[in-house]
Amino acid sequence: MPAKSRFARRDVAVLRGGRYADAIARLVPELTGRLAAPGTLPPLVMLAPEAPEREASDIIARIARLPRNVEVIVQTSGSSKGVPDLVGLSATNLLSSALATLLRLAGCPEEGLHTPATLAEARAQLPDAARATWITGLPVNHIAGLQVITRSILANSAPIELPVGDGFRSAALAAAAAGHDGATRLYTSLVPTQLLSVVADEPRAHAIASACDAVLVGGAALPTATASAAAAAGIPVVRTYGMSETGGGCVYDGVPLAGVDVAIEQPDASGIGRIRLTGPMVIDGYLTSGAAINPQRGDGRTILTSDLGRLADGVLTVLGRADDVIISGGANIAPLAVEQLLAATGFTGHIVGVPDPTWGALVTFVAEGAAPGLDALRAALADQPAEFRPRAVVAVDQFPTRGPGKIDRRRLTQLAADALAAGAGERRDRR
Repeated sequence: MPAKSRFARRDVAVLRGGRYADAIARLVPELTGRLAAPGTLPPLVMLAPEAPEREASDIIARIARLPRNVEVIVQTSGSSKGVPDLVGLSATNLLSSALATLLRLAGCPEEGLHTPATLAEARAQLPDAARATWITGLPVNHIAGLQVITRSILANSAPIELPVGDGFRSAALAAAAAGHDGATRLYTSLVPTQLLSVVADEPRAHAIASACDAVLVGGAALPTATASAAAAAGIPVVRTYGMSETGGGCVYDGVPLAGVDVAIEQPDASGIGRIRLTGPMVIDGYLTSGAAINPQRGDGRTILTSDLGRLADGVLTVLGRADDVIISGGANIAPLAVEQLLAATGFTGHIVGVPDPTWGALVTFVAEGAAPGLDALRAALADQPAEFRPRAVVAVDQFPTRGPGKIDRRRLTQLAADALAAGAGERRDRR
């Protein structure tokens, strides 16, 4: 591959931290320099603390092109291909997202924004009322954690470091929130599994609700039960939708941020289709491909995502990934839709399609720990289309993941297939 000979370690700056706090302390000045004076420093590759030494060389070997405006390189979760892609983010990508986020959360006017090219240009458009302090609870080598730091830099406020090296703890988040001096708004960003931990700790959930002005939750679908528990505790949850390719979340509670346009590509009779996102946060393409693939549109670029959604009165509902759709007996089934219906009746788990000679894919419910009865599952969906009702159920010890809060559905499907092949769980073959 040309990428293996075109770029070398000297072409990028590799940053890693032994402890989480070390990573934050080193990232803030490195990122500030790149946002303040784009193009003057080599692109920054942020590695996870536990990453092997060879990972930096592996990443560099995969780079097929390196546009001059790239300031930070992150890896995607690999949900589309099973292998992470490399995303090159410009100062404009990062700052457009951060500025729009701070304005939205503070309820400040969002009209008439100019696309920022530098940190100074972004700060000039940020009113004092939108300044905020952020608690860091996500790994900074992923886009959600990285953008917490970008927003902190833009607001000229030091992030409150949450120790997550030994795993997330609601007690640590509550203590960090309680230590805030109240001089600015206080925000944090979590994935659904972290929020679940918070709502399970009722006293600390109320403490976090009292201290935080917003708790952003993204990275994966938010289960109905978790959302309801958070609302009952008074936690000001803001659901975010976005990806590494859009500089993180660009749609909050279904409403696009300033400068973002959302469209549904080739919707079906129900208005469901693939989601297209356009704006200054969108990258031009992957560094692993030989050319830019996301066309220029206005001041930004546009990307056709692999996610399915529906627009109603300007509000986006995300329905899962197009490549997760299960075709069983000739019917198309969106796993997330079935999972949400089951969660509303108390069944928490994931739907996968196990290859099957009769059905094409056997709609299978996978639980963590202990599996519910198949009859009970099917009865819970008695008023839904027949194809929604699982025809198999299995349990796994732990759901496999491929990033913060993201389920590895490919691996989960294989685990389910292996369990059924070994005679575990229940299945129903008759039509």
